[in-house]
Amino acid sequence: MPPDLAVISLGGTIAMGQHDADGLHVSLGAREFADLLRTKRPDLTIVGVDLAQRDSSELGPNDLAQLLDALHELAREGAAGVIITTGTDSMEEVAFALERVVPDGLSVVVTGAMRAPTLDSHDGPANLRAALTVLTSPFAADVGVVVVMNDEIHGADMVRKSHATSTSSFTSYPGALGWVSGDVALLVTRPARRRARLTGPFDLSPVVAPLVTTHLGDDGSALDALGSRPVDGVVIQAFGSGRLTPGAARAALELATRLPVVIASRTGAGLLERATYSAPGSEARLFAGGVLNAGWLTGVQARLLLELALRTGHRDHLSDLFAQFQS
Repeated sequence: MPPDLAVISLGGTIAMGQHDADGLHVSLGAREFADLLRTKRPDLTIVGVDLAQRDSSELGPNDLAQLLDALHELAREGAAGVIITTGTDSMEEVAFALERVVPDGLSVVVTGAMRAPTLDSHDGPANLRAALTVLTSPFAADVGVVVVMNDEIHGADMVRKSHATSTSSFTSYPGALGWVSGDVALLVTRPARRRARLTGPFDLSPVVAPLVTTHLGDDGSALDALGSRPVDGVVIQAFGSGRLTPGAARAALELATRLPVVIASRTGAGLLERATYSAPGSEARLFAGGVLNAGWLTGVQARLLLELALRTGHRDHLSDLFAQFQS
């Protein structure tokens, strides 16, 4: 019999039930999480799948590829939805990546914990139960990938980890999609559409796409250094709504003649302007010189979209992909 739902564990704080002199270690997995969820919904067939049982700071492209394979397999088996548990350090990136590539028709909720099972204040079980409530709600199939933490429902393209340790560290700009109250999931808004969906084989060849942040007095030397290295693309976190210092602008325009260069705002929110300022490092001069506009994406998201596009054979469609985040 095919499963109704699945839990895929990637490790993280939610799974770190062992503490010794070296610190926290992963000791729990998808089996324990599935057992917990079956106590809430014994009418459902819920299976557990362990993929990468480690700290989320250790996750990489290979893990994303394995996760994508597992999701496709579950979709073929007829599963209606999947809860993915992972560490919070890279949770927003995991969710953003999945929103690009998850199979159509498969509902996905990402969750985890800010506090380990070794603590009395462990938030993992509550987050798991809330994730199940969202996954089994009528709207789950229509909102794309979501993150559920601290009883809040966040869209994959808007969610941010905005505090290092708080249980309410996950926020969205301009706001959450909804929240969980007891056994009810409430949706008060939804994404206008699903953007930048990527198909095609996931190439695991090395992709070097660094993220560079500009700063007061930036002379462009960090970008110049990339020019002599085997780089596939670069994302620059620019001032405000898309400006660079003269030195950084010079270096960015030189790089853009050889490889994809994308600018995003280092503020983490808001839409880049197109032709407002006339300074040497203005957004208008950068875009006219071939630099790509990340729209309202954060630098972290823009870098990940660039890498995913390169890995799935969409290098020639970068401008169209980023344009989907400009309105």
